[in-house]
This record gives sequence, structure tokens and C-alpha cells, in this order.
Amino acid sequence: MRKIMNLPPLQVQENENRLKTLKNTYSKAGLTVFVSIVAVSAVQILLTYLRNYFIDQGMIDKENINVNLLITFLPMYVVCFPLMFLMMKKLPATAPSEEKLGGKRFFALLAMCFPVMFAGNLVGNLLSGLFSGGQATNGLMNMMSTLNPITILFVVGFAPVFEELFFRKYLINRTVKYGEKTAILFSGLCFGMFHLNLFQFFYAFGLGLIFAYIYVRTGKVIYSIIMHMLINLNGSVISVLAVSQLDTDKLQAVTESGKFTGEAMEEILPGLMIYGIYLVVYMLLVCIGIVLLIINRKKLLIKPTEEEVPAKEGIKLSLINVGMILFTVLTVIMIVLNLIV
Repeated sequence: MRKIMNLPPLQVQENENRLKTLKNTYSKAGLTVFVSIVAVSAVQILLTYLRNYFIDQGMIDKENINVNLLITFLPMYVVCFPLMFLMMKKLPATAPSEEKLGGKRFFALLAMCFPVMFAGNLVGNLLSGLFSGGQATNGLMNMMSTLNPITILFVVGFAPVFEELFFRKYLINRTVKYGEKTAILFSGLCFGMFHLNLFQFFYAFGLGLIFAYIYVRTGKVIYSIIMHMLINLNGSVISVLAVSQLDTDKLQAVTESGKFTGEAMEEILPGLMIYGIYLVVYMLLVCIGIVLLIINRKKLLIKPTEEEVPAKEGIKLSLINVGMILFTVLTVIMIVLNLIV
């Protein structure tokens, strides 16, 4: 039984109303993402049908990658996010108090993102390979491998802005008054689920927690937007450029033949050195991030709020509601389809 039974009748009623409002708010958030994903999926199916029709009519080249990319990205930013902003707009919002982050603290938190990404990526890839028998592929990495300008624009530019505005500013402003811990966990979880695949879920969830914490502590979404852009720039552009320097065919041929001649090494060594330098820098950042996480673990404070709901009860109410159940079921379905198709 809840402890509210020992409160005066008026306080009991106020507490029950607060819990009901909290549950409805989180349910509306889950329902918002669910409806928006369904809507954008429907638009993408319609656009794909139209693309195929124009291909059959000879009006569009079947190999036109830009058309396929626009079908993937445009509905997300023309339909999905505007719909999510619209559905959540009327809910009461309370922004966290504004605090300066400072350059030193910003880069420390950025460094902490690297071990989170590394571990999340590792777990996501291992589980995706395990559950799919090694057949599943990471669609985002396949998409980024060409370094198409449209993909870079959306992944490095639009995605961080729209995602941070919704998953941090919109969600947290409407939930933080019930408890910072629940709001941060909910923001991170929804962010991870929104990616709809196992490859990205774990690192997106971890990064979402860090971005949410930054927003809760500073009240300024610009910090998490910039950090998100830098993370996406590394993962989707810099890492791809580093890998592209490797002549994998020649490297494989030399390795299999065992003929490490001067001419062969001259061809593969420059690219190998560039990739090696990137890998060393990346792993160094992972190690620095781990050290900073250990050192600063007690400094990552969660402050009480005026309408605080105990974290255990708040988390339960934030997850067990109609909206989040629908969103969770949709996420699981999309993850399974990603693994088997």
C-alpha cells in the first residue's frame, strides 16, 4: 500500500491527482511517438509506391540513390517531428533552471560519451548478430558508407536539432517536475527505442541519458545539440572516411599471400596508418571517458523537485501506460523485422 494512506484526505487527493497527471503525461508522450512513427511509415510506403510507379514509367532512374534517401529522410522531418511537436505542445511545460556548462565540463561529458558509444555499439552488434544468425545488417552504416551529401546533411545537421528539441526539451520540460531521475531515464529510453533497431538501441539509450542529464542540469538544449552533432559527425563521417582509406582488397590479398613486399606495403601503408591513427585516438577517448565517468560518478547529481514522485513509482507509471505499451510493441515489431528481413 502507498504511504499516502497516512496523509490527510486533501493531501491524499492531491497526491493521487499528481500521479494520475504524471501517468497521463508519459502515456501521451509514448502515444505521440507511436502515432508519429506509424504516420511516417505510411508516408514512406506511399512515396515508395510512387517512386516505383515513376521508375516503371521511365521517369526516374532505378539507381538514383538521392530519391531513395529523400524517401527515407524527408517524411521524418516533414511529418514525424512536426506531428510530435504538435501533439505534445499543449501539455504543461516547466523548463529546468538554466546553468552554464563551461568548456571544461562540456568536453568532459563529451569524452564520457565515447565509452558509452563503444559499449552500446558492441552490445547492439553482438545481439543483432546473435538473434539474426549473423544475417542482419546495420542500415545506417550501409547508408553512410557512400558519404552522400544528403545523408550527411540529415544525420549530422537535422537529426541532432530535431531529436534534441523533442526528446530533451519537449519531453523533459513536461516531465521533469515529477522527478529528474524518471525524466532522464524516460528521455533516454524513448530516444533509444525511436531508432527502431537493435544495432543503435543500446548506444542511443546511453547517449540519451547523458544528453538528458546535460539538459536537466543546464536548461539549455544547445549543449546537447552540439554534442549530438559532434557524435554523429564522428560516427557517420570521420569514421567512414578513416575506413575508406583502407584498400581492403589489396590488404586482404597481401595478407592471404603473405607477400609483404615493399611495393605492396607502399600501396596499403598510408591508408593503414590513417585508419590506425583514428583507431588509436578513438580508443584513447574511450579510456579517458571511462576514467572521467569513474572520477565524476558522484558529481552527477540528481536534484529533488517540488512535485517529486518517488523514482520507483515514477518509473513504473512512466512505462506502464497505454501510450508506452503501444510504442514498446511497435519498437519490438520493428526490431524483429530488422533482424529477419
